[in-house]
Amino acid sequence: MDDRRVKYNIISGTSMSCPHIAGIAALLKAIHPNWSPAAIKSALMTTANVTNNEGHPISDISGNPATPFSYGSGQVNPNQASDPGLLYDATIEDYVLFLCGSGANASTILRNSKFKCPENPPKDYQLNYPSVAIANLRNKETVTRTVTNVGGKSEYTVSVDEPPGVSVHINPKKLSFRSTGEKQIFTIQFTLQKPLNNNYVFGSYTWSDGNHLVRSPIAVSSM
Repeated sequence: MDDRRVKYNIISGTSMSCPHIAGIAALLKAIHPNWSPAAIKSALMTTANVTNNEGHPISDISGNPATPFSYGSGQVNPNQASDPGLLYDATIEDYVLFLCGSGANASTILRNSKFKCPENPPKDYQLNYPSVAIANLRNKETVTRTVTNVGGKSEYTVSVDEPPGVSVHINPKKLSFRSTGEKQIFTIQFTLQKPLNNNYVFGSYTWSDGNHLVRSPIAVSSM
């Protein structure tokens, strides 16, 4: 019989993160009953922290600096998620088009539906998602995003942490909102500066109005 005893235990992994995230999502839905699942996910992602409780960058299991492939958008911050400032929302049709762009067949996406994937569906990275991932970037690519204001009258300015070897230009660099619910569109242009040899490089872009930080991770690879 193992008689070792401790006063507490630390358990990590997706088996523990799933119930925590589900609980936080339920709280956000109670606060904002009109938010869609995509909006709730956006709030959780864009307000997450990428530093640990000592203010240092999050590390992986080996103690090395982690990447978004290890921590996603970061450590969730429920209080900040309840007031994210901006949201990246998406509809069911947006997700179906995303699956079409990923090579899925429409008949396997929506049963008993007459929906057909368009002949030239949008690329998967054009889904209005609160992060951007581009595999095999060739020279230049432009991504479009739409944000919905949920923080009242405000003006946001963007800052960019470019992935090594990739230039990132966002247009416009400022977004002005007069009221809650207003939407604004911006583009992100990625330009390859040097070969990445099939490796992924990481960065981010952040919109801020002085009260809110709306951060989105970036992951890019190329041949």
